[in-house]
Parts: sequence; C-alpha cells; structure tokens
Amino acid sequence: MSIIKKQAIGHAIITYAGLLLGVVNLLWLMPKGMLPEEVGLRSIILSSALLISPLARIGFTKVIIKFYPHFRSEEKKDHGFLFFILIIPLIGFLLMVALFLLFRNQINEIFVHKAALLNKYILYIIPISFFLMYTGIFATYSQVRYKIIVPALIQNIGMNVFTGILLFLLNRGYIDFNGFMKLLVLCYFLATLLNLINIGRLKLLHLKPDFSFITKKIAKEMLVYGVFVIIGGVGAIISTNISSLMLGAMEGLRNTAIFSIAYFLGTVIDIPRGSLSRITSPVIAEAWHTDKLAVIKNIYKKTAINQMIVGSFIFLIIWLNIDNIFHFIPRGEIYQGGKWVVFYIGLAKVIDMATGVNTEILINSDKYKFNFIAVITFTIFVVLMNWILIPIYSYIGAALALMIAFTYFNFVKFIYLLIKFKLQPFSWNFLKVLIIAIVVYIVVSFIPELTNPFMDILLKSFIICLLFAGSVMLFNPSEDIKKIQMQIGKIFKTG
Repeated sequence: MSIIKKQAIGHAIITYAGLLLGVVNLLWLMPKGMLPEEVGLRSIILSSALLISPLARIGFTKVIIKFYPHFRSEEKKDHGFLFFILIIPLIGFLLMVALFLLFRNQINEIFVHKAALLNKYILYIIPISFFLMYTGIFATYSQVRYKIIVPALIQNIGMNVFTGILLFLLNRGYIDFNGFMKLLVLCYFLATLLNLINIGRLKLLHLKPDFSFITKKIAKEMLVYGVFVIIGGVGAIISTNISSLMLGAMEGLRNTAIFSIAYFLGTVIDIPRGSLSRITSPVIAEAWHTDKLAVIKNIYKKTAINQMIVGSFIFLIIWLNIDNIFHFIPRGEIYQGGKWVVFYIGLAKVIDMATGVNTEILINSDKYKFNFIAVITFTIFVVLMNWILIPIYSYIGAALALMIAFTYFNFVKFIYLLIKFKLQPFSWNFLKVLIIAIVVYIVVSFIPELTNPFMDILLKSFIICLLFAGSVMLFNPSEDIKKIQMQIGKIFKTG
C-alpha cells in the first residue's frame, strides 16, 4: 500500500498543480481570447480525437496492465513487450483513419447545420488522436513499472504550460485561431515525444520482439481480452465526450462551449480518482495474478471511503462558490448558464468516486467480460438519455443524462462484485461522511454573501475547510485520515 499512497499522492499533487494552470487556461485565457463558437469547436475536435484514440489502440492500455505481469523479466527485457504494444495499435489506428476518411462526408453532414466551422478543422482529429494514442501507451507502460510521476508532469504541467503560451499569443494577437489549432497539434506531438524519451531514460526502451514467448494461448487470451476491454475503454470515453458531439450537432458550437467550460469545473472533483486508478490498476492486476483477494478487498474499501471524503469536500468548495467562480470568467454572462451542468456533473463524479475502483477490479479479473456488457448498456443509456434530454434542457440535459447514467453504471458494477466475489466497499462510515457534507452545506448556505466575490470565496472556502476537515477528524470515517491526523499530532509534539 505504501507504493499506492506515495505514487497516488505525488500524482495528485502534480495533477492539482496542472489543474491550476488548466483553470487559468480554460476559465480565463480561452474565454477571453476565443469566441464561444471557437471554444466549442476546440471541445468537439478533442472529444472526437479522444473517441478515435481508444478505438485505434484496441484497448491496449488495459492489455498492458493486465498482461505485463506475464511478460515482466529484467533479464529478458520484458520479452519485447513494448514492441508488441506499439505495433498492434498502429494497425488499429490505420484502420480507424481509413474508416474516418471513408465516412468524412457523412460526418460533415451531421454538423453542417449547427456547427459548420467544424468542417474546416475536421482533419486535425487524425494527428491529435495519433499522438493521444501513443502518449497513452507510453504513460501506461511507465505506470505498470510504478513510474507515473513523469508522465503526469508531461500531461498536466507540460501540456498546460504549452497551451497557456498558445493562448497568451492568441490573446495578444500574435497568432489567430487557425495558428492556435496548428500549434496545438505540435503540443500533442511534443507530449508523445517526451513520454518516449522518458521510457528511454528509464532504460525500458526494449524494441526487440521475442516471438518465441508469444504462445498461441497467450496471444488468444490477449486478443480476446483486448477486444472485450476496448468496449469498456471506449464506453468510458464516450460517456465523457459524446455529450459535446451531440450538443454540437443538435444545439451548435455556442452551447457546446458553455457545456465544456462547466464540465471542466465538474470534473475537477474526479482528479483524485484518476490518480488512484493509475497506480492501483497494476497492483490489482498483480493481486489477481497471485490470487490475493484480501489485497483487492482492502484496496476496494479504502479507495471508496477516501474518495468519498475528498470528492464531497471538493464538490462543496466548488458548488458553494459557483456564482463567484463564473463572475471571474471572461464573458461570464454567456457561460453562467452552465451552473447546473457543474452541479449534475459534480454529483456524478462524487457517485463514481464513492464506489471505489470497481472498474479496475472488474477489468483485471477473469470476469472482465461483464464489464463489456455493463459498458455496452451504459453507452446506449448515455446516448439515449442525451437524445431525450438535450432537446428539452440543452446542455443541462446533457449533464443530467451523464449523472443518471453514472448512477446506473456504478450500481450495476457494485451488485456484480458483491454477488460474484463477495466484495463491497461500503460501511457506516459512508453515512458519517454524507451527514457531514449535508450539514456543512446547510450551514454555509446561510452565510450572507459578501459584496466582494473574491473575499466571499475566501470566507466560504475557509469555513468549509474548517467545518468539513474538523468533522472528519472528529468522527474518523477513514483509517488513512486517522493516521494522517496522528502523524500531524506527532509533528506538533516533537516541534
């Protein structure tokens, strides 16, 4: 568990540092320098690339995590594992590009009425998806060696710094939107190159394939697993990106921009889960490989309660300050309408976090095919709910659809893990955290607003921190929180 804690904490610190840069980029520089239609266009381009990328790599990030324990060998240089995970996704990418170009006219027709500007930049999707694919593969290969810090630095700090520079140049008039998009492609290329250099730095750049190690049994198992897990990976990507695409086609780029800005605020809550997922996945895969169910049970319970605490806290900070946050966003009167998008997306993320690393447990077990079934129904559910709710509630309907779908998805996985493996993450401590969050929300809601938005944010955030953190320390819903409290106490005593 020490590896999980150290890596997850380090990853979370880097991620939140990157988040601060992302806040400046997405909530200040971008709305200031771009028209809402251009903000919406960028969102659709990235959403499309994020959809193509997992399809192209044929679920190989999950394959890497599950099967790396079989290939691990310092002496044999991992039996050329890196070679296989680089070449096979390339075949998938070429197939996806061929399909994309074949149906390009049909794709254009979907967006021509509400988002005609997309047609001018649609080919940018291809290089961005390519670089996203290999960035993901290199980062995952580092991940299975429990080296997630440098890829996190590249993704969260490097990408945000480079994007911030581009947005600064755009705001100062040195480049136009067309120049920004071209240089953004360069940004994704640099991220891929830096991840490759990091693999070499770790002396893991073993490209000589060991075909003798790949038996028919292993090849078949990897292929079947990859085909099934791709749907799981794509479903997760669809859930977070299909709304932007459907909004663009049904409501236009302006509403897509409002949704994308608000969605970013809601997803801030989910960052700790991403950190834990990256480092726990290899540990869970190893535990399944060595038949250590007790380790998995322990990870399941601890991640659930800790994520519930952190998620609830961040949700309160954001939601109770939401009006003030929009006050500081350039052209905030346009994006203010996305307030309830933040609420529903934030609630969806809290629900997802409170159910622990259920996906990681499923996809690394021999019951990974159930995740395929669950994701298929989840994906259909997301699309159907968007189709129903977007025409009625626009971008708020898209957020509501995601919240309903995430609730369903996590409930299904919870029931399956309970029945098949007798695993469940909940205890009475969850009720403690829920009561604490509700009480803090009620108390802070009655605090009169200050005329100065910045001072109002500081006051409310201070009170939330004081009440929430104090209550968590008092009622001790988490063993890890209690340990941190004891360590802090020792520091003060020795001081």
